Amino acid sequence: MLELTEITRAFRTASGRRAVLQGITLKAAPGSCLAICGPNGSGKTTLLQILAGHLRPDSGRYVVDGRDVSSLAPGALSGWRYRYCSIVYANTVDLIPFLSGYDNIFLARLNPADLRERLDALQETLLHVTGLDFCARESPSCLKGKNALFSTCAR
Repeated sequence: MLELTEITRAFRTASGRRAVLQGITLKAAPGSCLAICGPNGSGKTTLLQILAGHLRPDSGRYVVDGRDVSSLAPGALSGWRYRYCSIVYANTVDLIPFLSGYDNIFLARLNPADLRERLDALQETLLHVTGLDFCARESPSCLKGKNALFSTCAR
């Protein structure tokens, strides 16, 4: 069971504080299908980010299967996201180019240590391909001219 009770969320803007979600309350049984609809700026993405554990509500409770997700410590929240939640993006631009199609599909289930190893391997490859491995552990001040450009492109 998923339960939201009086969820609120606001953001600071140049003109002050803007309330995006105000008193959102809902219950959804396991296996339910929900649609979140509304005009631009109505808080749809903010609500999804709260449901996925990427944002915390300013107030209210978010409970999944009896567990108060809104009060989890950061480490516990990260573990909860890893185990229970994924966000599906509809744009192929959002695919991670150095992961296989399989790994992109199952990204939420990848072991973070495996992902770290892949990122380290990619970083080493980019350093080698750009010829920057000679100064991999040096300060950016060692990069001049084309080496600075290559570093920026590799990033």
